[in-house]
Amino acid sequence: MKREMKYTCRKLSMLFFAVFLSLGILSSMREIPAAEKVHSIYWKASLRRSVGSGANRIKSGTEVVVVQRSYNSRKKSVIRWKGKDYGIPNSFLYFKYDLASKGDYSRSTKESFINHRKEAASKTAWLVWVSLDKQRVNVFQGAKGQWKLVITLPCSTGKASTPTPSGWHTVDFKKMWVDGCKYYTEVCGSGIHRWPGRLDKKILGSHTASHGCIRLNEGGAKWIYQHIPKNTRVLVY
Repeated sequence: MKREMKYTCRKLSMLFFAVFLSLGILSSMREIPAAEKVHSIYWKASLRRSVGSGANRIKSGTEVVVVQRSYNSRKKSVIRWKGKDYGIPNSFLYFKYDLASKGDYSRSTKESFINHRKEAASKTAWLVWVSLDKQRVNVFQGAKGQWKLVITLPCSTGKASTPTPSGWHTVDFKKMWVDGCKYYTEVCGSGIHRWPGRLDKKILGSHTASHGCIRLNEGGAKWIYQHIPKNTRVLVY
C-alpha cells in the first residue's frame, strides 16, 4: 500500500512539474516580441487643394501623413488620413518635415530584410542599405542571400524639400573632395560624405537635413570611403 502511494505521489509530482514547465514555456513564448516591420520614411505634409468628395473629402490645408512618397512628379504619393490610405498627386502636396522613427532595427531584422530581397545582389563583396526611416547607413558583406551586417552608421539624408531618392543605386566613383565635401562616395546622383561645416549631433541619426546627399560624421564617411569599392550596390529605402 505504501509503495502504491509513493508511486502515485511520484506520478503526480511529475505531472505537476510537466504542467509547470509547459506553462513556463508558453509564458516565455508570449514574451517574444512581434517581428519588426521595415518601412521607408514617412513625411508630414499638407494639401495645397481639396480632394475627394462627400465623407472622403479632405480640405485644402489639412495636414496628412505621407506613407509612400513618389519621386516622379507625374505619379501619386500615398497619404494616410483618418486611418485610410489615398493616392494623391504630388503637385497637391506640400511636404513639411520628416517623421523619422527613433531607435534602430535589430541586426536580425536588417539581415532578414536584405537577404529576402531578390534585387539584393552586388558586383562587389559589399552591399549598402541606407534606411531613411531610421537615418542609418547599414553596410553588409558577403553575397546574395548571405549578407552579414558589418557596421551601422548614423546619417542624415535629404530633407522634405530635397529628398534623397529611394531605390537601387550603384557607387560610380569616389573622390577625397567634391564641392567642399570630404570623403565623397558618389551614389544616387549625389553622395555619401562627411557633414559639411559644423556637425549637428542632434540631427545626425535622427532627422533629415541635406539637399539630397547622405551625411555622416567624419569617422563614418572615412570608413565608407576606405572600404566600399566602386560598383557596390546601394539600396536607399
